[in-house]
Amino acid sequence: MQNWHDIDQTLLQTWMAGYVDIAPPNGESFQTLFNRCQDFWNDILTKPYQTIIIVTHLGVIRALLAYILEIGKNHCASKTIMAQSINSNTTLMRIRLG
Repeated sequence: MQNWHDIDQTLLQTWMAGYVDIAPPNGESFQTLFNRCQDFWNDILTKPYQTIIIVTHLGVIRALLAYILEIGKNHCASKTIMAQSINSNTTLMRIRLG
């Protein structure tokens, strides 16, 4: 982990311009994250759960919402799905299926 200001700005700009397909060093691309979230969500749908709790970070929340709401991966870092947290954040979503 690095301080934000210590990150090479050229690498940062390259990643930010293509975050869907480009993985940061020692990380994964948003496409890879999206695929994992899609698999997770599809697996959840096969279970007889009435209520689930998912504890995760904003990237996963964005990926799940993009998949569930079919808004597209390229809009996940835009204002389409916004959240801000200082120390912690709680997001409650109720999704009714069927």
